[in-house]
Amino acid sequence: MYDCRTIYPQKRYLQFRDVVIGAYDMIQDADLSGGFKTTTQAFSFGHGSYTNAKQIQQYSTEQKLALTLKINYSMFSMDQKQFYKEFLYSELSKIGKLWAIENRRIIWTYAFVESFSEPYSIEKNTFSVDLNFILYEGIWHYADEKKTFLKPYDACSFADCLEFEEIDTCQDDIYGCCISCQKNNIKHKDCQKCSCECDFLTKEDSLCVKQKI
Repeated sequence: MYDCRTIYPQKRYLQFRDVVIGAYDMIQDADLSGGFKTTTQAFSFGHGSYTNAKQIQQYSTEQKLALTLKINYSMFSMDQKQFYKEFLYSELSKIGKLWAIENRRIIWTYAFVESFSEPYSIEKNTFSVDLNFILYEGIWHYADEKKTFLKPYDACSFADCLEFEEIDTCQDDIYGCCISCQKNNIKHKDCQKCSCECDFLTKEDSLCVKQKI
């Protein structure tokens, strides 16, 4: 957790959408780059270049942020570990606000993930992902101090809040569902784990034939 009273000359990234950076070592590496739109054209017969700038203030181009996240799975409960990666990529696939602290001020900008990669690691209970963000506005905004504040975060509450749940085997694998529900002549409608309709299936739909040995 960051102390807002401390001056951070570098940006300390806090959150992207609902993905909270809740530990200092969760960010392994971060590289922010940007630029300005002013262009030049070299003089053909003379020193230097010509610029078409009409005023002193330059306009920003989009910024890029290369970020490496390392997630420690030990901070999640056992029944929620299986959902975190699904939750993470669900959030990373959307456009949203990226939050940070800089010089005692909470700042934010709009961003989206352009690309990602997952480096292999033999370290147990951890997962790392390299993210390349596009900060398409090219600027950061100061958060309204009267409306924006930091709040303690429970890392194990994300699945409950977003209603992540077990995958329905009926929807995921209709054949496996029906086979398990009809085993021993038990009708699938009596199976509590299966709610799909399997009556339309025939022997020709089977992926294999059970043979007696």
